[in-house]
Amino acid sequence: MEQQISNIRASLPSPVRERLNQISRIAGPVLSRTTNYLTEFTEHDLNHSYGVEKMYDLIFKNDFSSLNEDERFILIAATILHDIGMVGNADWMGQEDQLRDSHHSRSRQLINQHRLRLGFNQSEADIIGRIAEAHRKVDFNTLEGSLAFGIAKSIRPRFLAALLRLADELHVTDDRAPEFVTELINPNPLSRMHHERHQVILGVDWSQESANVINIAATVNDWDMEDALHKMVGEIQEKLISVSDILLENQIHIAAIQPQFVLGGVVRKEVLFDLASHPSQCSIDEIQGRLAHRSKTLVKEELNQLYNGGILGVENELLTLRTERKIFTNVFNYLHGTRFELQYIRSPYVIDNIGSILDDIALDVYGTRYLPGEKQDRLLLISNSPTVLDTLLNKQDVHKDFGQLDRAAVLDTIIMGGYLQDVSEMPEIASNSKEGNLAMQAMANSLTKSLGAFVDLLQHMEQAIEEKKN
Repeated sequence: MEQQISNIRASLPSPVRERLNQISRIAGPVLSRTTNYLTEFTEHDLNHSYGVEKMYDLIFKNDFSSLNEDERFILIAATILHDIGMVGNADWMGQEDQLRDSHHSRSRQLINQHRLRLGFNQSEADIIGRIAEAHRKVDFNTLEGSLAFGIAKSIRPRFLAALLRLADELHVTDDRAPEFVTELINPNPLSRMHHERHQVILGVDWSQESANVINIAATVNDWDMEDALHKMVGEIQEKLISVSDILLENQIHIAAIQPQFVLGGVVRKEVLFDLASHPSQCSIDEIQGRLAHRSKTLVKEELNQLYNGGILGVENELLTLRTERKIFTNVFNYLHGTRFELQYIRSPYVIDNIGSILDDIALDVYGTRYLPGEKQDRLLLISNSPTVLDTLLNKQDVHKDFGQLDRAAVLDTIIMGGYLQDVSEMPEIASNSKEGNLAMQAMANSLTKSLGAFVDLLQHMEQAIEEKKN
């Protein structure tokens, strides 16, 4: 797909633009291989280079008069090629960390090694390679503040390198990690978070409220993402600090990089978690007081949304979570998969209502009733297993014909299986619940007896299949 030209590139004469376009055409297929060994990384391809290039439009506010023509050409060429050193070959197999760590220096080497193919003379390749290398780690003091370049002309290598380093960090928009790519490569949890934090970015722009501040806007729906985004913005702010003196020397003033997060999604979860933890009726002021780290206006807005959605009940201006099975399921689904889900399923709201919910599901879906002791055993496991609760509330597509297998055995198998799955991932669940372990043993004994009929069925399955055919 043809890329929209950046304003900084458009500011150059046509022959210079064509040189840059040719560099892009040559480098594009190579840059598409930057993840051939670093397979779980976000994109460092030509689209990323264009994204960094567009950041110069932002930094300069589309006024590039302070850069001469040579500086604009060198800056854009270095930007196109700054990550070419991430392209690995068989020699790098098993050395992926070293490839990532040294790719900036390797970019410089490849630019010089292939300068003729890229259309550079020796002096161009040398300076473009040095600036590309300095997009990370390199001490800016190794670069000249001003360097004669041609006849009666100079360039500012240190300034150009500082621009590239900051612009590279600022390119955090969703084109860095297309969702389809993330879905296909299924990266490890840490890499996935790096992908997903790009996918929630709304944009990067100058603040309309604070002078010389750049905002990074994002939609935040959970606490882990909020932490990851704050960390990302903090890292960009650190890069800004490292280059701010160089930028100021060249009349560019960026005071700060600040988060501008749309927090409705995470605040809604905080409101629900707070109400689940305080099941008695609460006033809006009480909830706002407990969530004092959030804007009172935003907390009130989310309370209104939850009330309009039928999740909250109101009596004498006091709020409480409704307890109907459908509402109970909706509240669980908001908090399922978050860092607080285990605390939530142990909250007073869940403990007070899960018994009646289990009775409903056991009877409606599985046609069974539990005696008080049996019910208590199962509730002990459910209150320690988000997976079990998720299955009971959201995955009830159970075939009505259970054959010779006791329906209660099917339900017990679901409860025990989900509990064991969560214990394997969070062993502390079992180690902190002696009662749960005893309940598990009692259910296992009961299940062994119940499965006898099913084992008999399996033994005669082949005969049953033949009879069905005939």
